[in-house]
Amino acid sequence: MMRFCGHSFLIASLALSIAILSSCVTLPTDRNSPPNTPILSIASGSSPLAVPCTLLVSCTDSDGDEVAYQFQIEDFFYSNSQETAGDWSSYFPSGETVGFLFSGEQGPYSIRVRSRDEMNELSPSSDPIMLSLDLQLIGSCAIPGGANRVAADQNHAYLATSGYGLQVVDISTPTAPYVTGQSGNFSSYSLEVSDPNVFLLSNATFNETLFSFDVSTPNLPIQLTQVEIYDGEQLAVETSYAVVGTGWFTQSIVIVDIADPSSLQPIATLSTGETVDVTLSYPYIYAMLRGSYPNSDHLCVVEMSNPYSPQVIGSLDLDLPSEGPICAGPSGYLYVAGGNYVRVLSVQSPTMPVMVNEIAVGTITIDMHCRENYLAIALGSTGLMLFDVSDPEYPLLIGHYYTYPFGSCTGVFCGSDFLLAADGDNGLLIFAYPISTYDTIEPKRAGAKVHSESRSTNNRYAVRALR
Repeated sequence: MMRFCGHSFLIASLALSIAILSSCVTLPTDRNSPPNTPILSIASGSSPLAVPCTLLVSCTDSDGDEVAYQFQIEDFFYSNSQETAGDWSSYFPSGETVGFLFSGEQGPYSIRVRSRDEMNELSPSSDPIMLSLDLQLIGSCAIPGGANRVAADQNHAYLATSGYGLQVVDISTPTAPYVTGQSGNFSSYSLEVSDPNVFLLSNATFNETLFSFDVSTPNLPIQLTQVEIYDGEQLAVETSYAVVGTGWFTQSIVIVDIADPSSLQPIATLSTGETVDVTLSYPYIYAMLRGSYPNSDHLCVVEMSNPYSPQVIGSLDLDLPSEGPICAGPSGYLYVAGGNYVRVLSVQSPTMPVMVNEIAVGTITIDMHCRENYLAIALGSTGLMLFDVSDPEYPLLIGHYYTYPFGSCTGVFCGSDFLLAADGDNGLLIFAYPISTYDTIEPKRAGAKVHSESRSTNNRYAVRALR
């Protein structure tokens, strides 16, 4: 009997302990649910046939958790293409529509997206969408002698040619351009426009000549005058001055007063070294100088507030040979081509230029031009690339056009409304700029910095969250 009571007492004590613990501990009653399947769409104003493209993603989580996104991309450029999962984005509020800017080289691409919540529960993947990359060619025009370099104003393009001097093309209807004027019979690879004049540097060996033309009547361009610039190889023009970089024989920079285009006056010569290319952002001249082995090429900064007495005020050695063009970008930045790369240089302090980034372009660069937020790069038989440089230190590839095997892009110009390219025997090519997609995102994200980014291992594409 005492034994029975002992067991009864033990059972009663255990029941009491469980009751006490139950009153102190709240056991979970609800299990976390995974996010719903994301909704993936193309933003209004974007095209599924063009890259870059703004992708809109939204996803709800029944538990109210924030969600992160991962894009799953199949690149059909390769015959053995396989779907690749990118990095996870930052977390966003449940139900919020998030804009992602997709950019890359030639596709097409199949894109899906999935989400995960803060408990690492995964959603199913969205339905796929297809994207491709190619700048849209909207017009072309054969050019006598072939097109070597191009520049333009609102309604006319001006081309440097081989043996046919200056060619003028009416581009007022960009889908149907036509040659409307011509002057000269020399060859040139350097051309600059300063309305209403055009300046060309001929490339006849040992007899290089700077020409000026009046193009106020485009169908009747008039050669105003010419001045010999011995060994001249590169030309840059801004305000009332032209700057000519010379080659191995004279190794200098020549400043020419062009205030009166009918009377070109060389006013100063500065010994600098053999120039690879020059650009002018008054009052500074930026020249890439060719180094002699084992010295590398280097940037030379010249101040010309007094154009009669220019002074070298800064320089920057580069690790690799430049062998390519240079162009001024958004205020305080330069883009310098060398090898298979384009380097980004900060010259916000002209006496102390620094390299801040470099971008891979895959081949030798022949010409570059920058206007506002666009940087165009001519890549010979590989074609051309177009970058968004609204963040000048981090150029974003937004367009590409392949000219291989039938053409060779030797000149580019970012016009006010269209992108123009000189494509050798194929003449002048006119492209539409990619549709701006930033304004399709709500104002708090418009034109914003990159919040998170996922790149492919071969750098063929990138997905950036606009935040």
